[in-house]
Amino acid sequence: MADKEKREIAKPVADFLREGKRIPTTEFSFKGTRFDVLGYNEDEKCFYVVECKLSKSIAGIGKTLGQILGYHSAIAHYSHAFLDKVNSSKEREWFQFRDNERIILQNEFPVKFFVALKKENAQKNIHHLEWIDKNILDDHLGIILVDKNKKCEIIKQPKPYKIPIERHYRKREEFLKDIKEKTLVNSTEVEFNSIRNVIRYYFGNHGSFTFKVWLKRNGPIEIGFYMERDKKNNHKLFQMLLKYEKKISAILPYAQFEKKYGRRRSWRKIYENIEWDGKINSLNGELLDKVSNLLCEYVKTLKPILDEVEWGKIER
Repeated sequence: MADKEKREIAKPVADFLREGKRIPTTEFSFKGTRFDVLGYNEDEKCFYVVECKLSKSIAGIGKTLGQILGYHSAIAHYSHAFLDKVNSSKEREWFQFRDNERIILQNEFPVKFFVALKKENAQKNIHHLEWIDKNILDDHLGIILVDKNKKCEIIKQPKPYKIPIERHYRKREEFLKDIKEKTLVNSTEVEFNSIRNVIRYYFGNHGSFTFKVWLKRNGPIEIGFYMERDKKNNHKLFQMLLKYEKKISAILPYAQFEKKYGRRRSWRKIYENIEWDGKINSLNGELLDKVSNLLCEYVKTLKPILDEVEWGKIER
């Protein structure tokens, strides 16, 4: 962005957004693009991306179309990276972590795109922008005008684009940590074991009876309830749960009841698998949803039964 463009349009627009609780930053670089102004509206929970134009010509103003489409593409294709960049930038105070957590849980976030023009330059050619917006961008382009006194006015509000969040993970432990954030299981303790690629959820003092997500090295992903105490107590609780097999299977139709696995073949488990090829680049947001939702179903289904049978009244 040229100094004149920044001085005459970008700075007044940033000041205008700041006054309206749409806290801004200028020249935000992301994935080979640079947003002239990026704002975040705390009331709308919505990002504002503003392209600033000094040009008076039809061609110059028309370039806005390509730039807006480029910005939209960059954010849409790298949505999680965009949130990470915003959240780690020096302007982090304007994007509160509670909003970041809320956005992750909702799997999408809104973005509004604007073009900002000097009012005197826009008079003759603004109808071209309106035509582009109506016929190509489907009413997703907003217009901000800046007058000679650097006062700004939004003369057209755009419809927001809903950007779905798609994340691809670089490490198994990152995937497991996001399961914890997304699952919201109200357990007494959560344990990560990055060496074994496992996350365990504990309840009360039943330390050897846990819910678990296990990323097997070559796949699949195993989710379930695990009885890994001594043989006597494992068998006792397992037999109690077998009495509820019909009820459990009605909610968890793919649940498998397995005995005699692990050390000395004395452990028990109720579990199922989600297909995964074991490759890191296959860990993504869609798989995260499947795993976290299934884990929630296991806890929601089995914990009331475990409480009812008093977790087998474990002998100390």
